[in-house]
Amino acid sequence: MLSHLRMSADECFDEFQNLLRNVWGQPRLFNLRARRFWPRDKYDYRILMRELKDLVKRKSRNGNQDETFRQQNEDRCRCIVTSLLWDSGRGTQVLYLFRSYHHPTIPTNDLLLKLNQRNPDHPKQYTIWEVVRAATAATTYFAPMNLGKGTEANEYIDAGFGAYNPSLEAYYSVRGVSGKAPQMVVSVGSGANRRLRPPKYVDKAHLELRELESKKELNYYARLNVEEGIGDMKLDEWRGKYGTDTLTQIHAKTSDYLRSDSVKQSIVETARILVETRRARAFDPDSDHWERFCHGVEYVCTVIDCTDKGKTHRNRRDLRCHLEGVHHVPSSEIETVLDRGKRFPLYDVNSKAE
Repeated sequence: MLSHLRMSADECFDEFQNLLRNVWGQPRLFNLRARRFWPRDKYDYRILMRELKDLVKRKSRNGNQDETFRQQNEDRCRCIVTSLLWDSGRGTQVLYLFRSYHHPTIPTNDLLLKLNQRNPDHPKQYTIWEVVRAATAATTYFAPMNLGKGTEANEYIDAGFGAYNPSLEAYYSVRGVSGKAPQMVVSVGSGANRRLRPPKYVDKAHLELRELESKKELNYYARLNVEEGIGDMKLDEWRGKYGTDTLTQIHAKTSDYLRSDSVKQSIVETARILVETRRARAFDPDSDHWERFCHGVEYVCTVIDCTDKGKTHRNRRDLRCHLEGVHHVPSSEIETVLDRGKRFPLYDVNSKAE
C-alpha cells in the first residue's frame, strides 16, 4: 500500500482496519479451527480476494483492480513481499520473494549473499491483489494461492514460519543488486511473542542484523517491535463488537511502547539519519536519480519542432544533453526549458489513461 499505491500511513491504517472487519469479522461457522469441525479453512478466501480487488481499484492511479505488482519504473521505490512456495521437486516449502523489479543473478564469492539471492529473475506478471493473497494464505485460515499456468504453476502460502522477520531478506536483496550494504535498515515488527522459545529462532534476523551492524557491514539498524500484549495474540483474535476490543488493545499497547524513552530515542535517531541522507542527496550531482526514485519524475522535450516529441527522457541530465546536442538551446534558457519538460506521472490525473 505504501510503495505501489502511494498511500499515506494513516490511509494504510484505516484500510487495514476495514479489511480486518470485513474479513476477520466473517469467520465460517464450521471450519478446521472451530469446535464445530469441518475440513475447510476458517475464512473464505473469496471474501479476502474481493476486498483486495476493491482496495486496489479505489487506490490505484488507473482505477484498475488488476494493476500489476511489477512496477513500470524500476527506479522508483521498490517492494519485496515474502511467501512460501511448494517445491514439488524437493517435496518441501521454500521461501519465495515476490519482487516488483528485476533482480539479476549476481556472480559472487560471498557464500551468504549467494545463498540469499532467492529466485533472481524478472518479476512475474502477477497483480497486486494476487501477491497479497499469496503472502497472507496462512495455513488453516485461508486456502493456498495458486499462481501461474502449466509448468510454471505453483502453490503459495503465508511465510510466517519461513520469514517471521523479513528484514534480513531485504538486506541481502539490496546488497545483491547494488553490490554494497544498504546504509540503514529500519525493521517494524508485529509484536514480540514471549510464549515462543527459544528467542533466537523467533527473531534470528534481528540478531543477525545486529551482528552485521557491529561488524560494520551495515551502517545503522533499528528494530521497533511492541514488547508486550500484541505478539501473543492469535492470528484470528477478534474480540468485541466489530473487533473493537482487539483493536483497542493493539492501539493501547503500541502507544505505551512508543512512550518509552529508549524507543523515542531510537525514532529520533532514525529520523535524524534519514533527514541527513535526504539533504546529502539534494546536493549530490546525481540527484536526478533521487527525484525519479521518490516521485517518478520524467522529462519530455517541449521544443515545438522536435522529431522525438513524446519520447520520455530518463532524467534531467538526459534531456539537457538532448537540448544542447540537438536543439542547441543556449545556457541562458536551458533551465527554463528543462523545467517546462518536467513531468510527474504518478500525480498527474490527466495521465490515468496511460
